[in-house]
Amino acid sequence: MMRRTFQMLVGLAVALNTIFISACSSTPSTSAAEEFIRNRIKQESEDKIRLISFQKTNGQETLPNGVPSYTFEYEAEIEFLERCQWGTKNDFDGNWRGDFAVFAPKDAPGFFGGLFSPFGDAEQGSHTKVRAFVIFQKTEQGWIPVKPPMF
Repeated sequence: MMRRTFQMLVGLAVALNTIFISACSSTPSTSAAEEFIRNRIKQESEDKIRLISFQKTNGQETLPNGVPSYTFEYEAEIEFLERCQWGTKNDFDGNWRGDFAVFAPKDAPGFFGGLFSPFGDAEQGSHTKVRAFVIFQKTEQGWIPVKPPMF
């Protein structure tokens, strides 16, 4: 009887400790980040891009200006539902800037009379993988995603 009571107390202590630790170190959920990105894709691409897969690759909690924040890094696979030009390239290194802007090939803004376009070409039905991040800020209601600045 004494041994059983001891085992129950140890089990209870472990369970409470697990709950306490997880409450103190909570981070934004993968499902919240995926939902945010899915909505961004829908809004920015006007339903011309579809999210196929989404997974967290890394994350880091910070405290800029006293505001608890979390950088949620991810990799996603997207599918293009029609032929288009998409995603602005960074001026400095030519890499994707993290947006899902979509243009019909003939309507995409370009430089030098359209000879250079800051967008990538995509064929209908093609897939590509993208890596980016979502920034969350901690509020009284929990972690809230905010649109990252363009860099």
